[in-house]
Amino acid sequence: MSNEPCVRLTADELAAMALFADDDRSALDWLAERFAVRCYAAGDIVMEEGTPVHDFIVVLEGELHYTRPADPYAPIFVRVAGQASGVLPFSRIKVARARGIAVVDSRVAAMPATELRELVYRAPNLAQKLVADMTDRTREFTQAEERSGKLLALGKLSAGLAHELNNPASAARRSSAQLRETLMVRRREAIAMRGEVIPPEAQRLINEISESIAECATGGEDLDALERADREADLSDWLDQHGVPPDMAADLADAGVTAERIVR
Repeated sequence: MSNEPCVRLTADELAAMALFADDDRSALDWLAERFAVRCYAAGDIVMEEGTPVHDFIVVLEGELHYTRPADPYAPIFVRVAGQASGVLPFSRIKVARARGIAVVDSRVAAMPATELRELVYRAPNLAQKLVADMTDRTREFTQAEERSGKLLALGKLSAGLAHELNNPASAARRSSAQLRETLMVRRREAIAMRGEVIPPEAQRLINEISESIAECATGGEDLDALERADREADLSDWLDQHGVPPDMAADLADAGVTAERIVR
């Protein structure tokens, strides 16, 4: 990386750029005296993420891409000739939030951030443009962060889906466990809403019943309406005899559970 001054900057060169065109000659002379021109070859790193930022930068020639090292091929924002970067007036930035890379041979003008307070008074039109640019840069960075977050979430979802598709047995076991937990919670909440008090032994049976439902949840028997009604009636009687709410009978019958299975 070559960041040594490579040529002096003149007021005429600044005047030719739209960013500086609205300020008078005295302001441009002052700016030219305080800018140091640095040259970068393609691939050079202009700044590293997390390092202190000390300069206000204007791209004179070339193109800078600001990326995150984790995804260097997706620039957060791009700066080309005539655009500013680095520390801007009224900015609170202390460290670089991205890595800056020269993607082609580039020249930049750099001014110490300590000069920005005086810049606001000497070149007010430039200062106004830089404040607007800072707002745009913040919006670009926020949008890039949101896109990155969405892509990360999508990647996790895709990986999870691929895992489920490649491991159907594992997915079925997890679904069964989730169903068992959901059923147990549902029963407890339903009982609490009715104000019933379930003896400890009956609660143990409820837990065992929920286990039985989960074990059979991947497929019950094909029963006709009469057979199902008979099984539900038998289960309802059995549950009532053991102090368990009989309204569980319908779910048990649908899952293919019998009283014999519960007490086996």
